[in-house]
Amino acid sequence: MKAGSESNASVGDKANDAIRVNGRDLRVKVVGEGGNLGMTQRGRIEAALQGVILNTDAIDNSAGVDCSDHEVNIKIFVDRMVAAGKLPAAERADFLASMTDEVGRLVLEDNIDQNILLLNDRTRVAEWSPSYERLMDWLEKSADLKRELEALPTTETLRERLQQGQGLTSPELSVLAAYAKIEPGIGPAGQRSCRRPVVPGHAAYLLPAPAARTLRR
Repeated sequence: MKAGSESNASVGDKANDAIRVNGRDLRVKVVGEGGNLGMTQRGRIEAALQGVILNTDAIDNSAGVDCSDHEVNIKIFVDRMVAAGKLPAAERADFLASMTDEVGRLVLEDNIDQNILLLNDRTRVAEWSPSYERLMDWLEKSADLKRELEALPTTETLRERLQQGQGLTSPELSVLAAYAKIEPGIGPAGQRSCRRPVVPGHAAYLLPAPAARTLRR
């Protein structure tokens, strides 16, 4: 799917040119993207402006990435425990396996919360529009946001939408949510910083219960 303003050539997926449709022509109420890059961002926005409920592929497929993130962080932590002699190497596999269900719960909670965030944003989108405008202005200055690249509206376009009873769409809010999550890791002049202090207790909160108990000890 693409936007009416885009050509098939600009999408760069010639194999699907014959079946590609424009966002404004969708005859559905809800879209969930089960794969990546099936829609262009401008196509999503065009569909959303016609009343279709959808997010982005990054939001709809985020549980897999979230699961991998937990897995990598847990294995780094466990391997350091083994290296420090705090966990016998022979117990490593069973210790990791013991956290399977807990990781699943944490991943589901993360993704439910993320969708609640976007639902709240959509519900109050007109009321909160000045805040979104300030956020985009700040991200452009401090976090290398490029509105044209991310298919985000200019302030003038957004205000025109508001006059018609519309604000930012869910696909656009999804992009802003991603930048808001990335921003804490960006230091002065766009330099990424991994040395900011961790919020007390936050690391333990992100880990499954068995690992969190070990961390607190």
